[in-house]
Amino acid sequence: QELLGVDRVGIYDNFFELGGHSLLATRLVSMIRKELNIEIEIADIFEYTTISSLGSHVSVQSEGVLLPSIVIEDRPIRIPLSFSQERLWFLDQLEGTSSYHIPIVIQLEGRLAVSVLEESLQSIVSRHEVLRTNILSAEGVGYQEVVKSE
Repeated sequence: QELLGVDRVGIYDNFFELGGHSLLATRLVSMIRKELNIEIEIADIFEYTTISSLGSHVSVQSEGVLLPSIVIEDRPIRIPLSFSQERLWFLDQLEGTSSYHIPIVIQLEGRLAVSVLEESLQSIVSRHEVLRTNILSAEGVGYQEVVKSE
């Protein structure tokens, strides 16, 4: 009911007929994973469209989330560029472009705790390597270099 934003859902009501769609199906899978500690696929939502049929399917699934754990792996000194990164790097080498840079200015109103803002931004940069990644080149080949977090 909460996910679909409807007042009442019966066990034989069709998820999609009640307004469900692929994005809500993704959220439903995530909710099932979180609440029941059971892993199902998005395709299951399309196959088992009622609470009754999905419940029967879920009841025979083994408990436990099947998502792989995140592990730190050794990296090469020069991390290869993805195809998209390589295309942008090539265009930059050819034309010297800044069209992929999107600067913005934000006006804040009220009192600003500068230290909290700095800490928040530093936390975001520390967590997301892509914000600490430089694209460099050597011997005509582009590569990535991730700057260590402070």
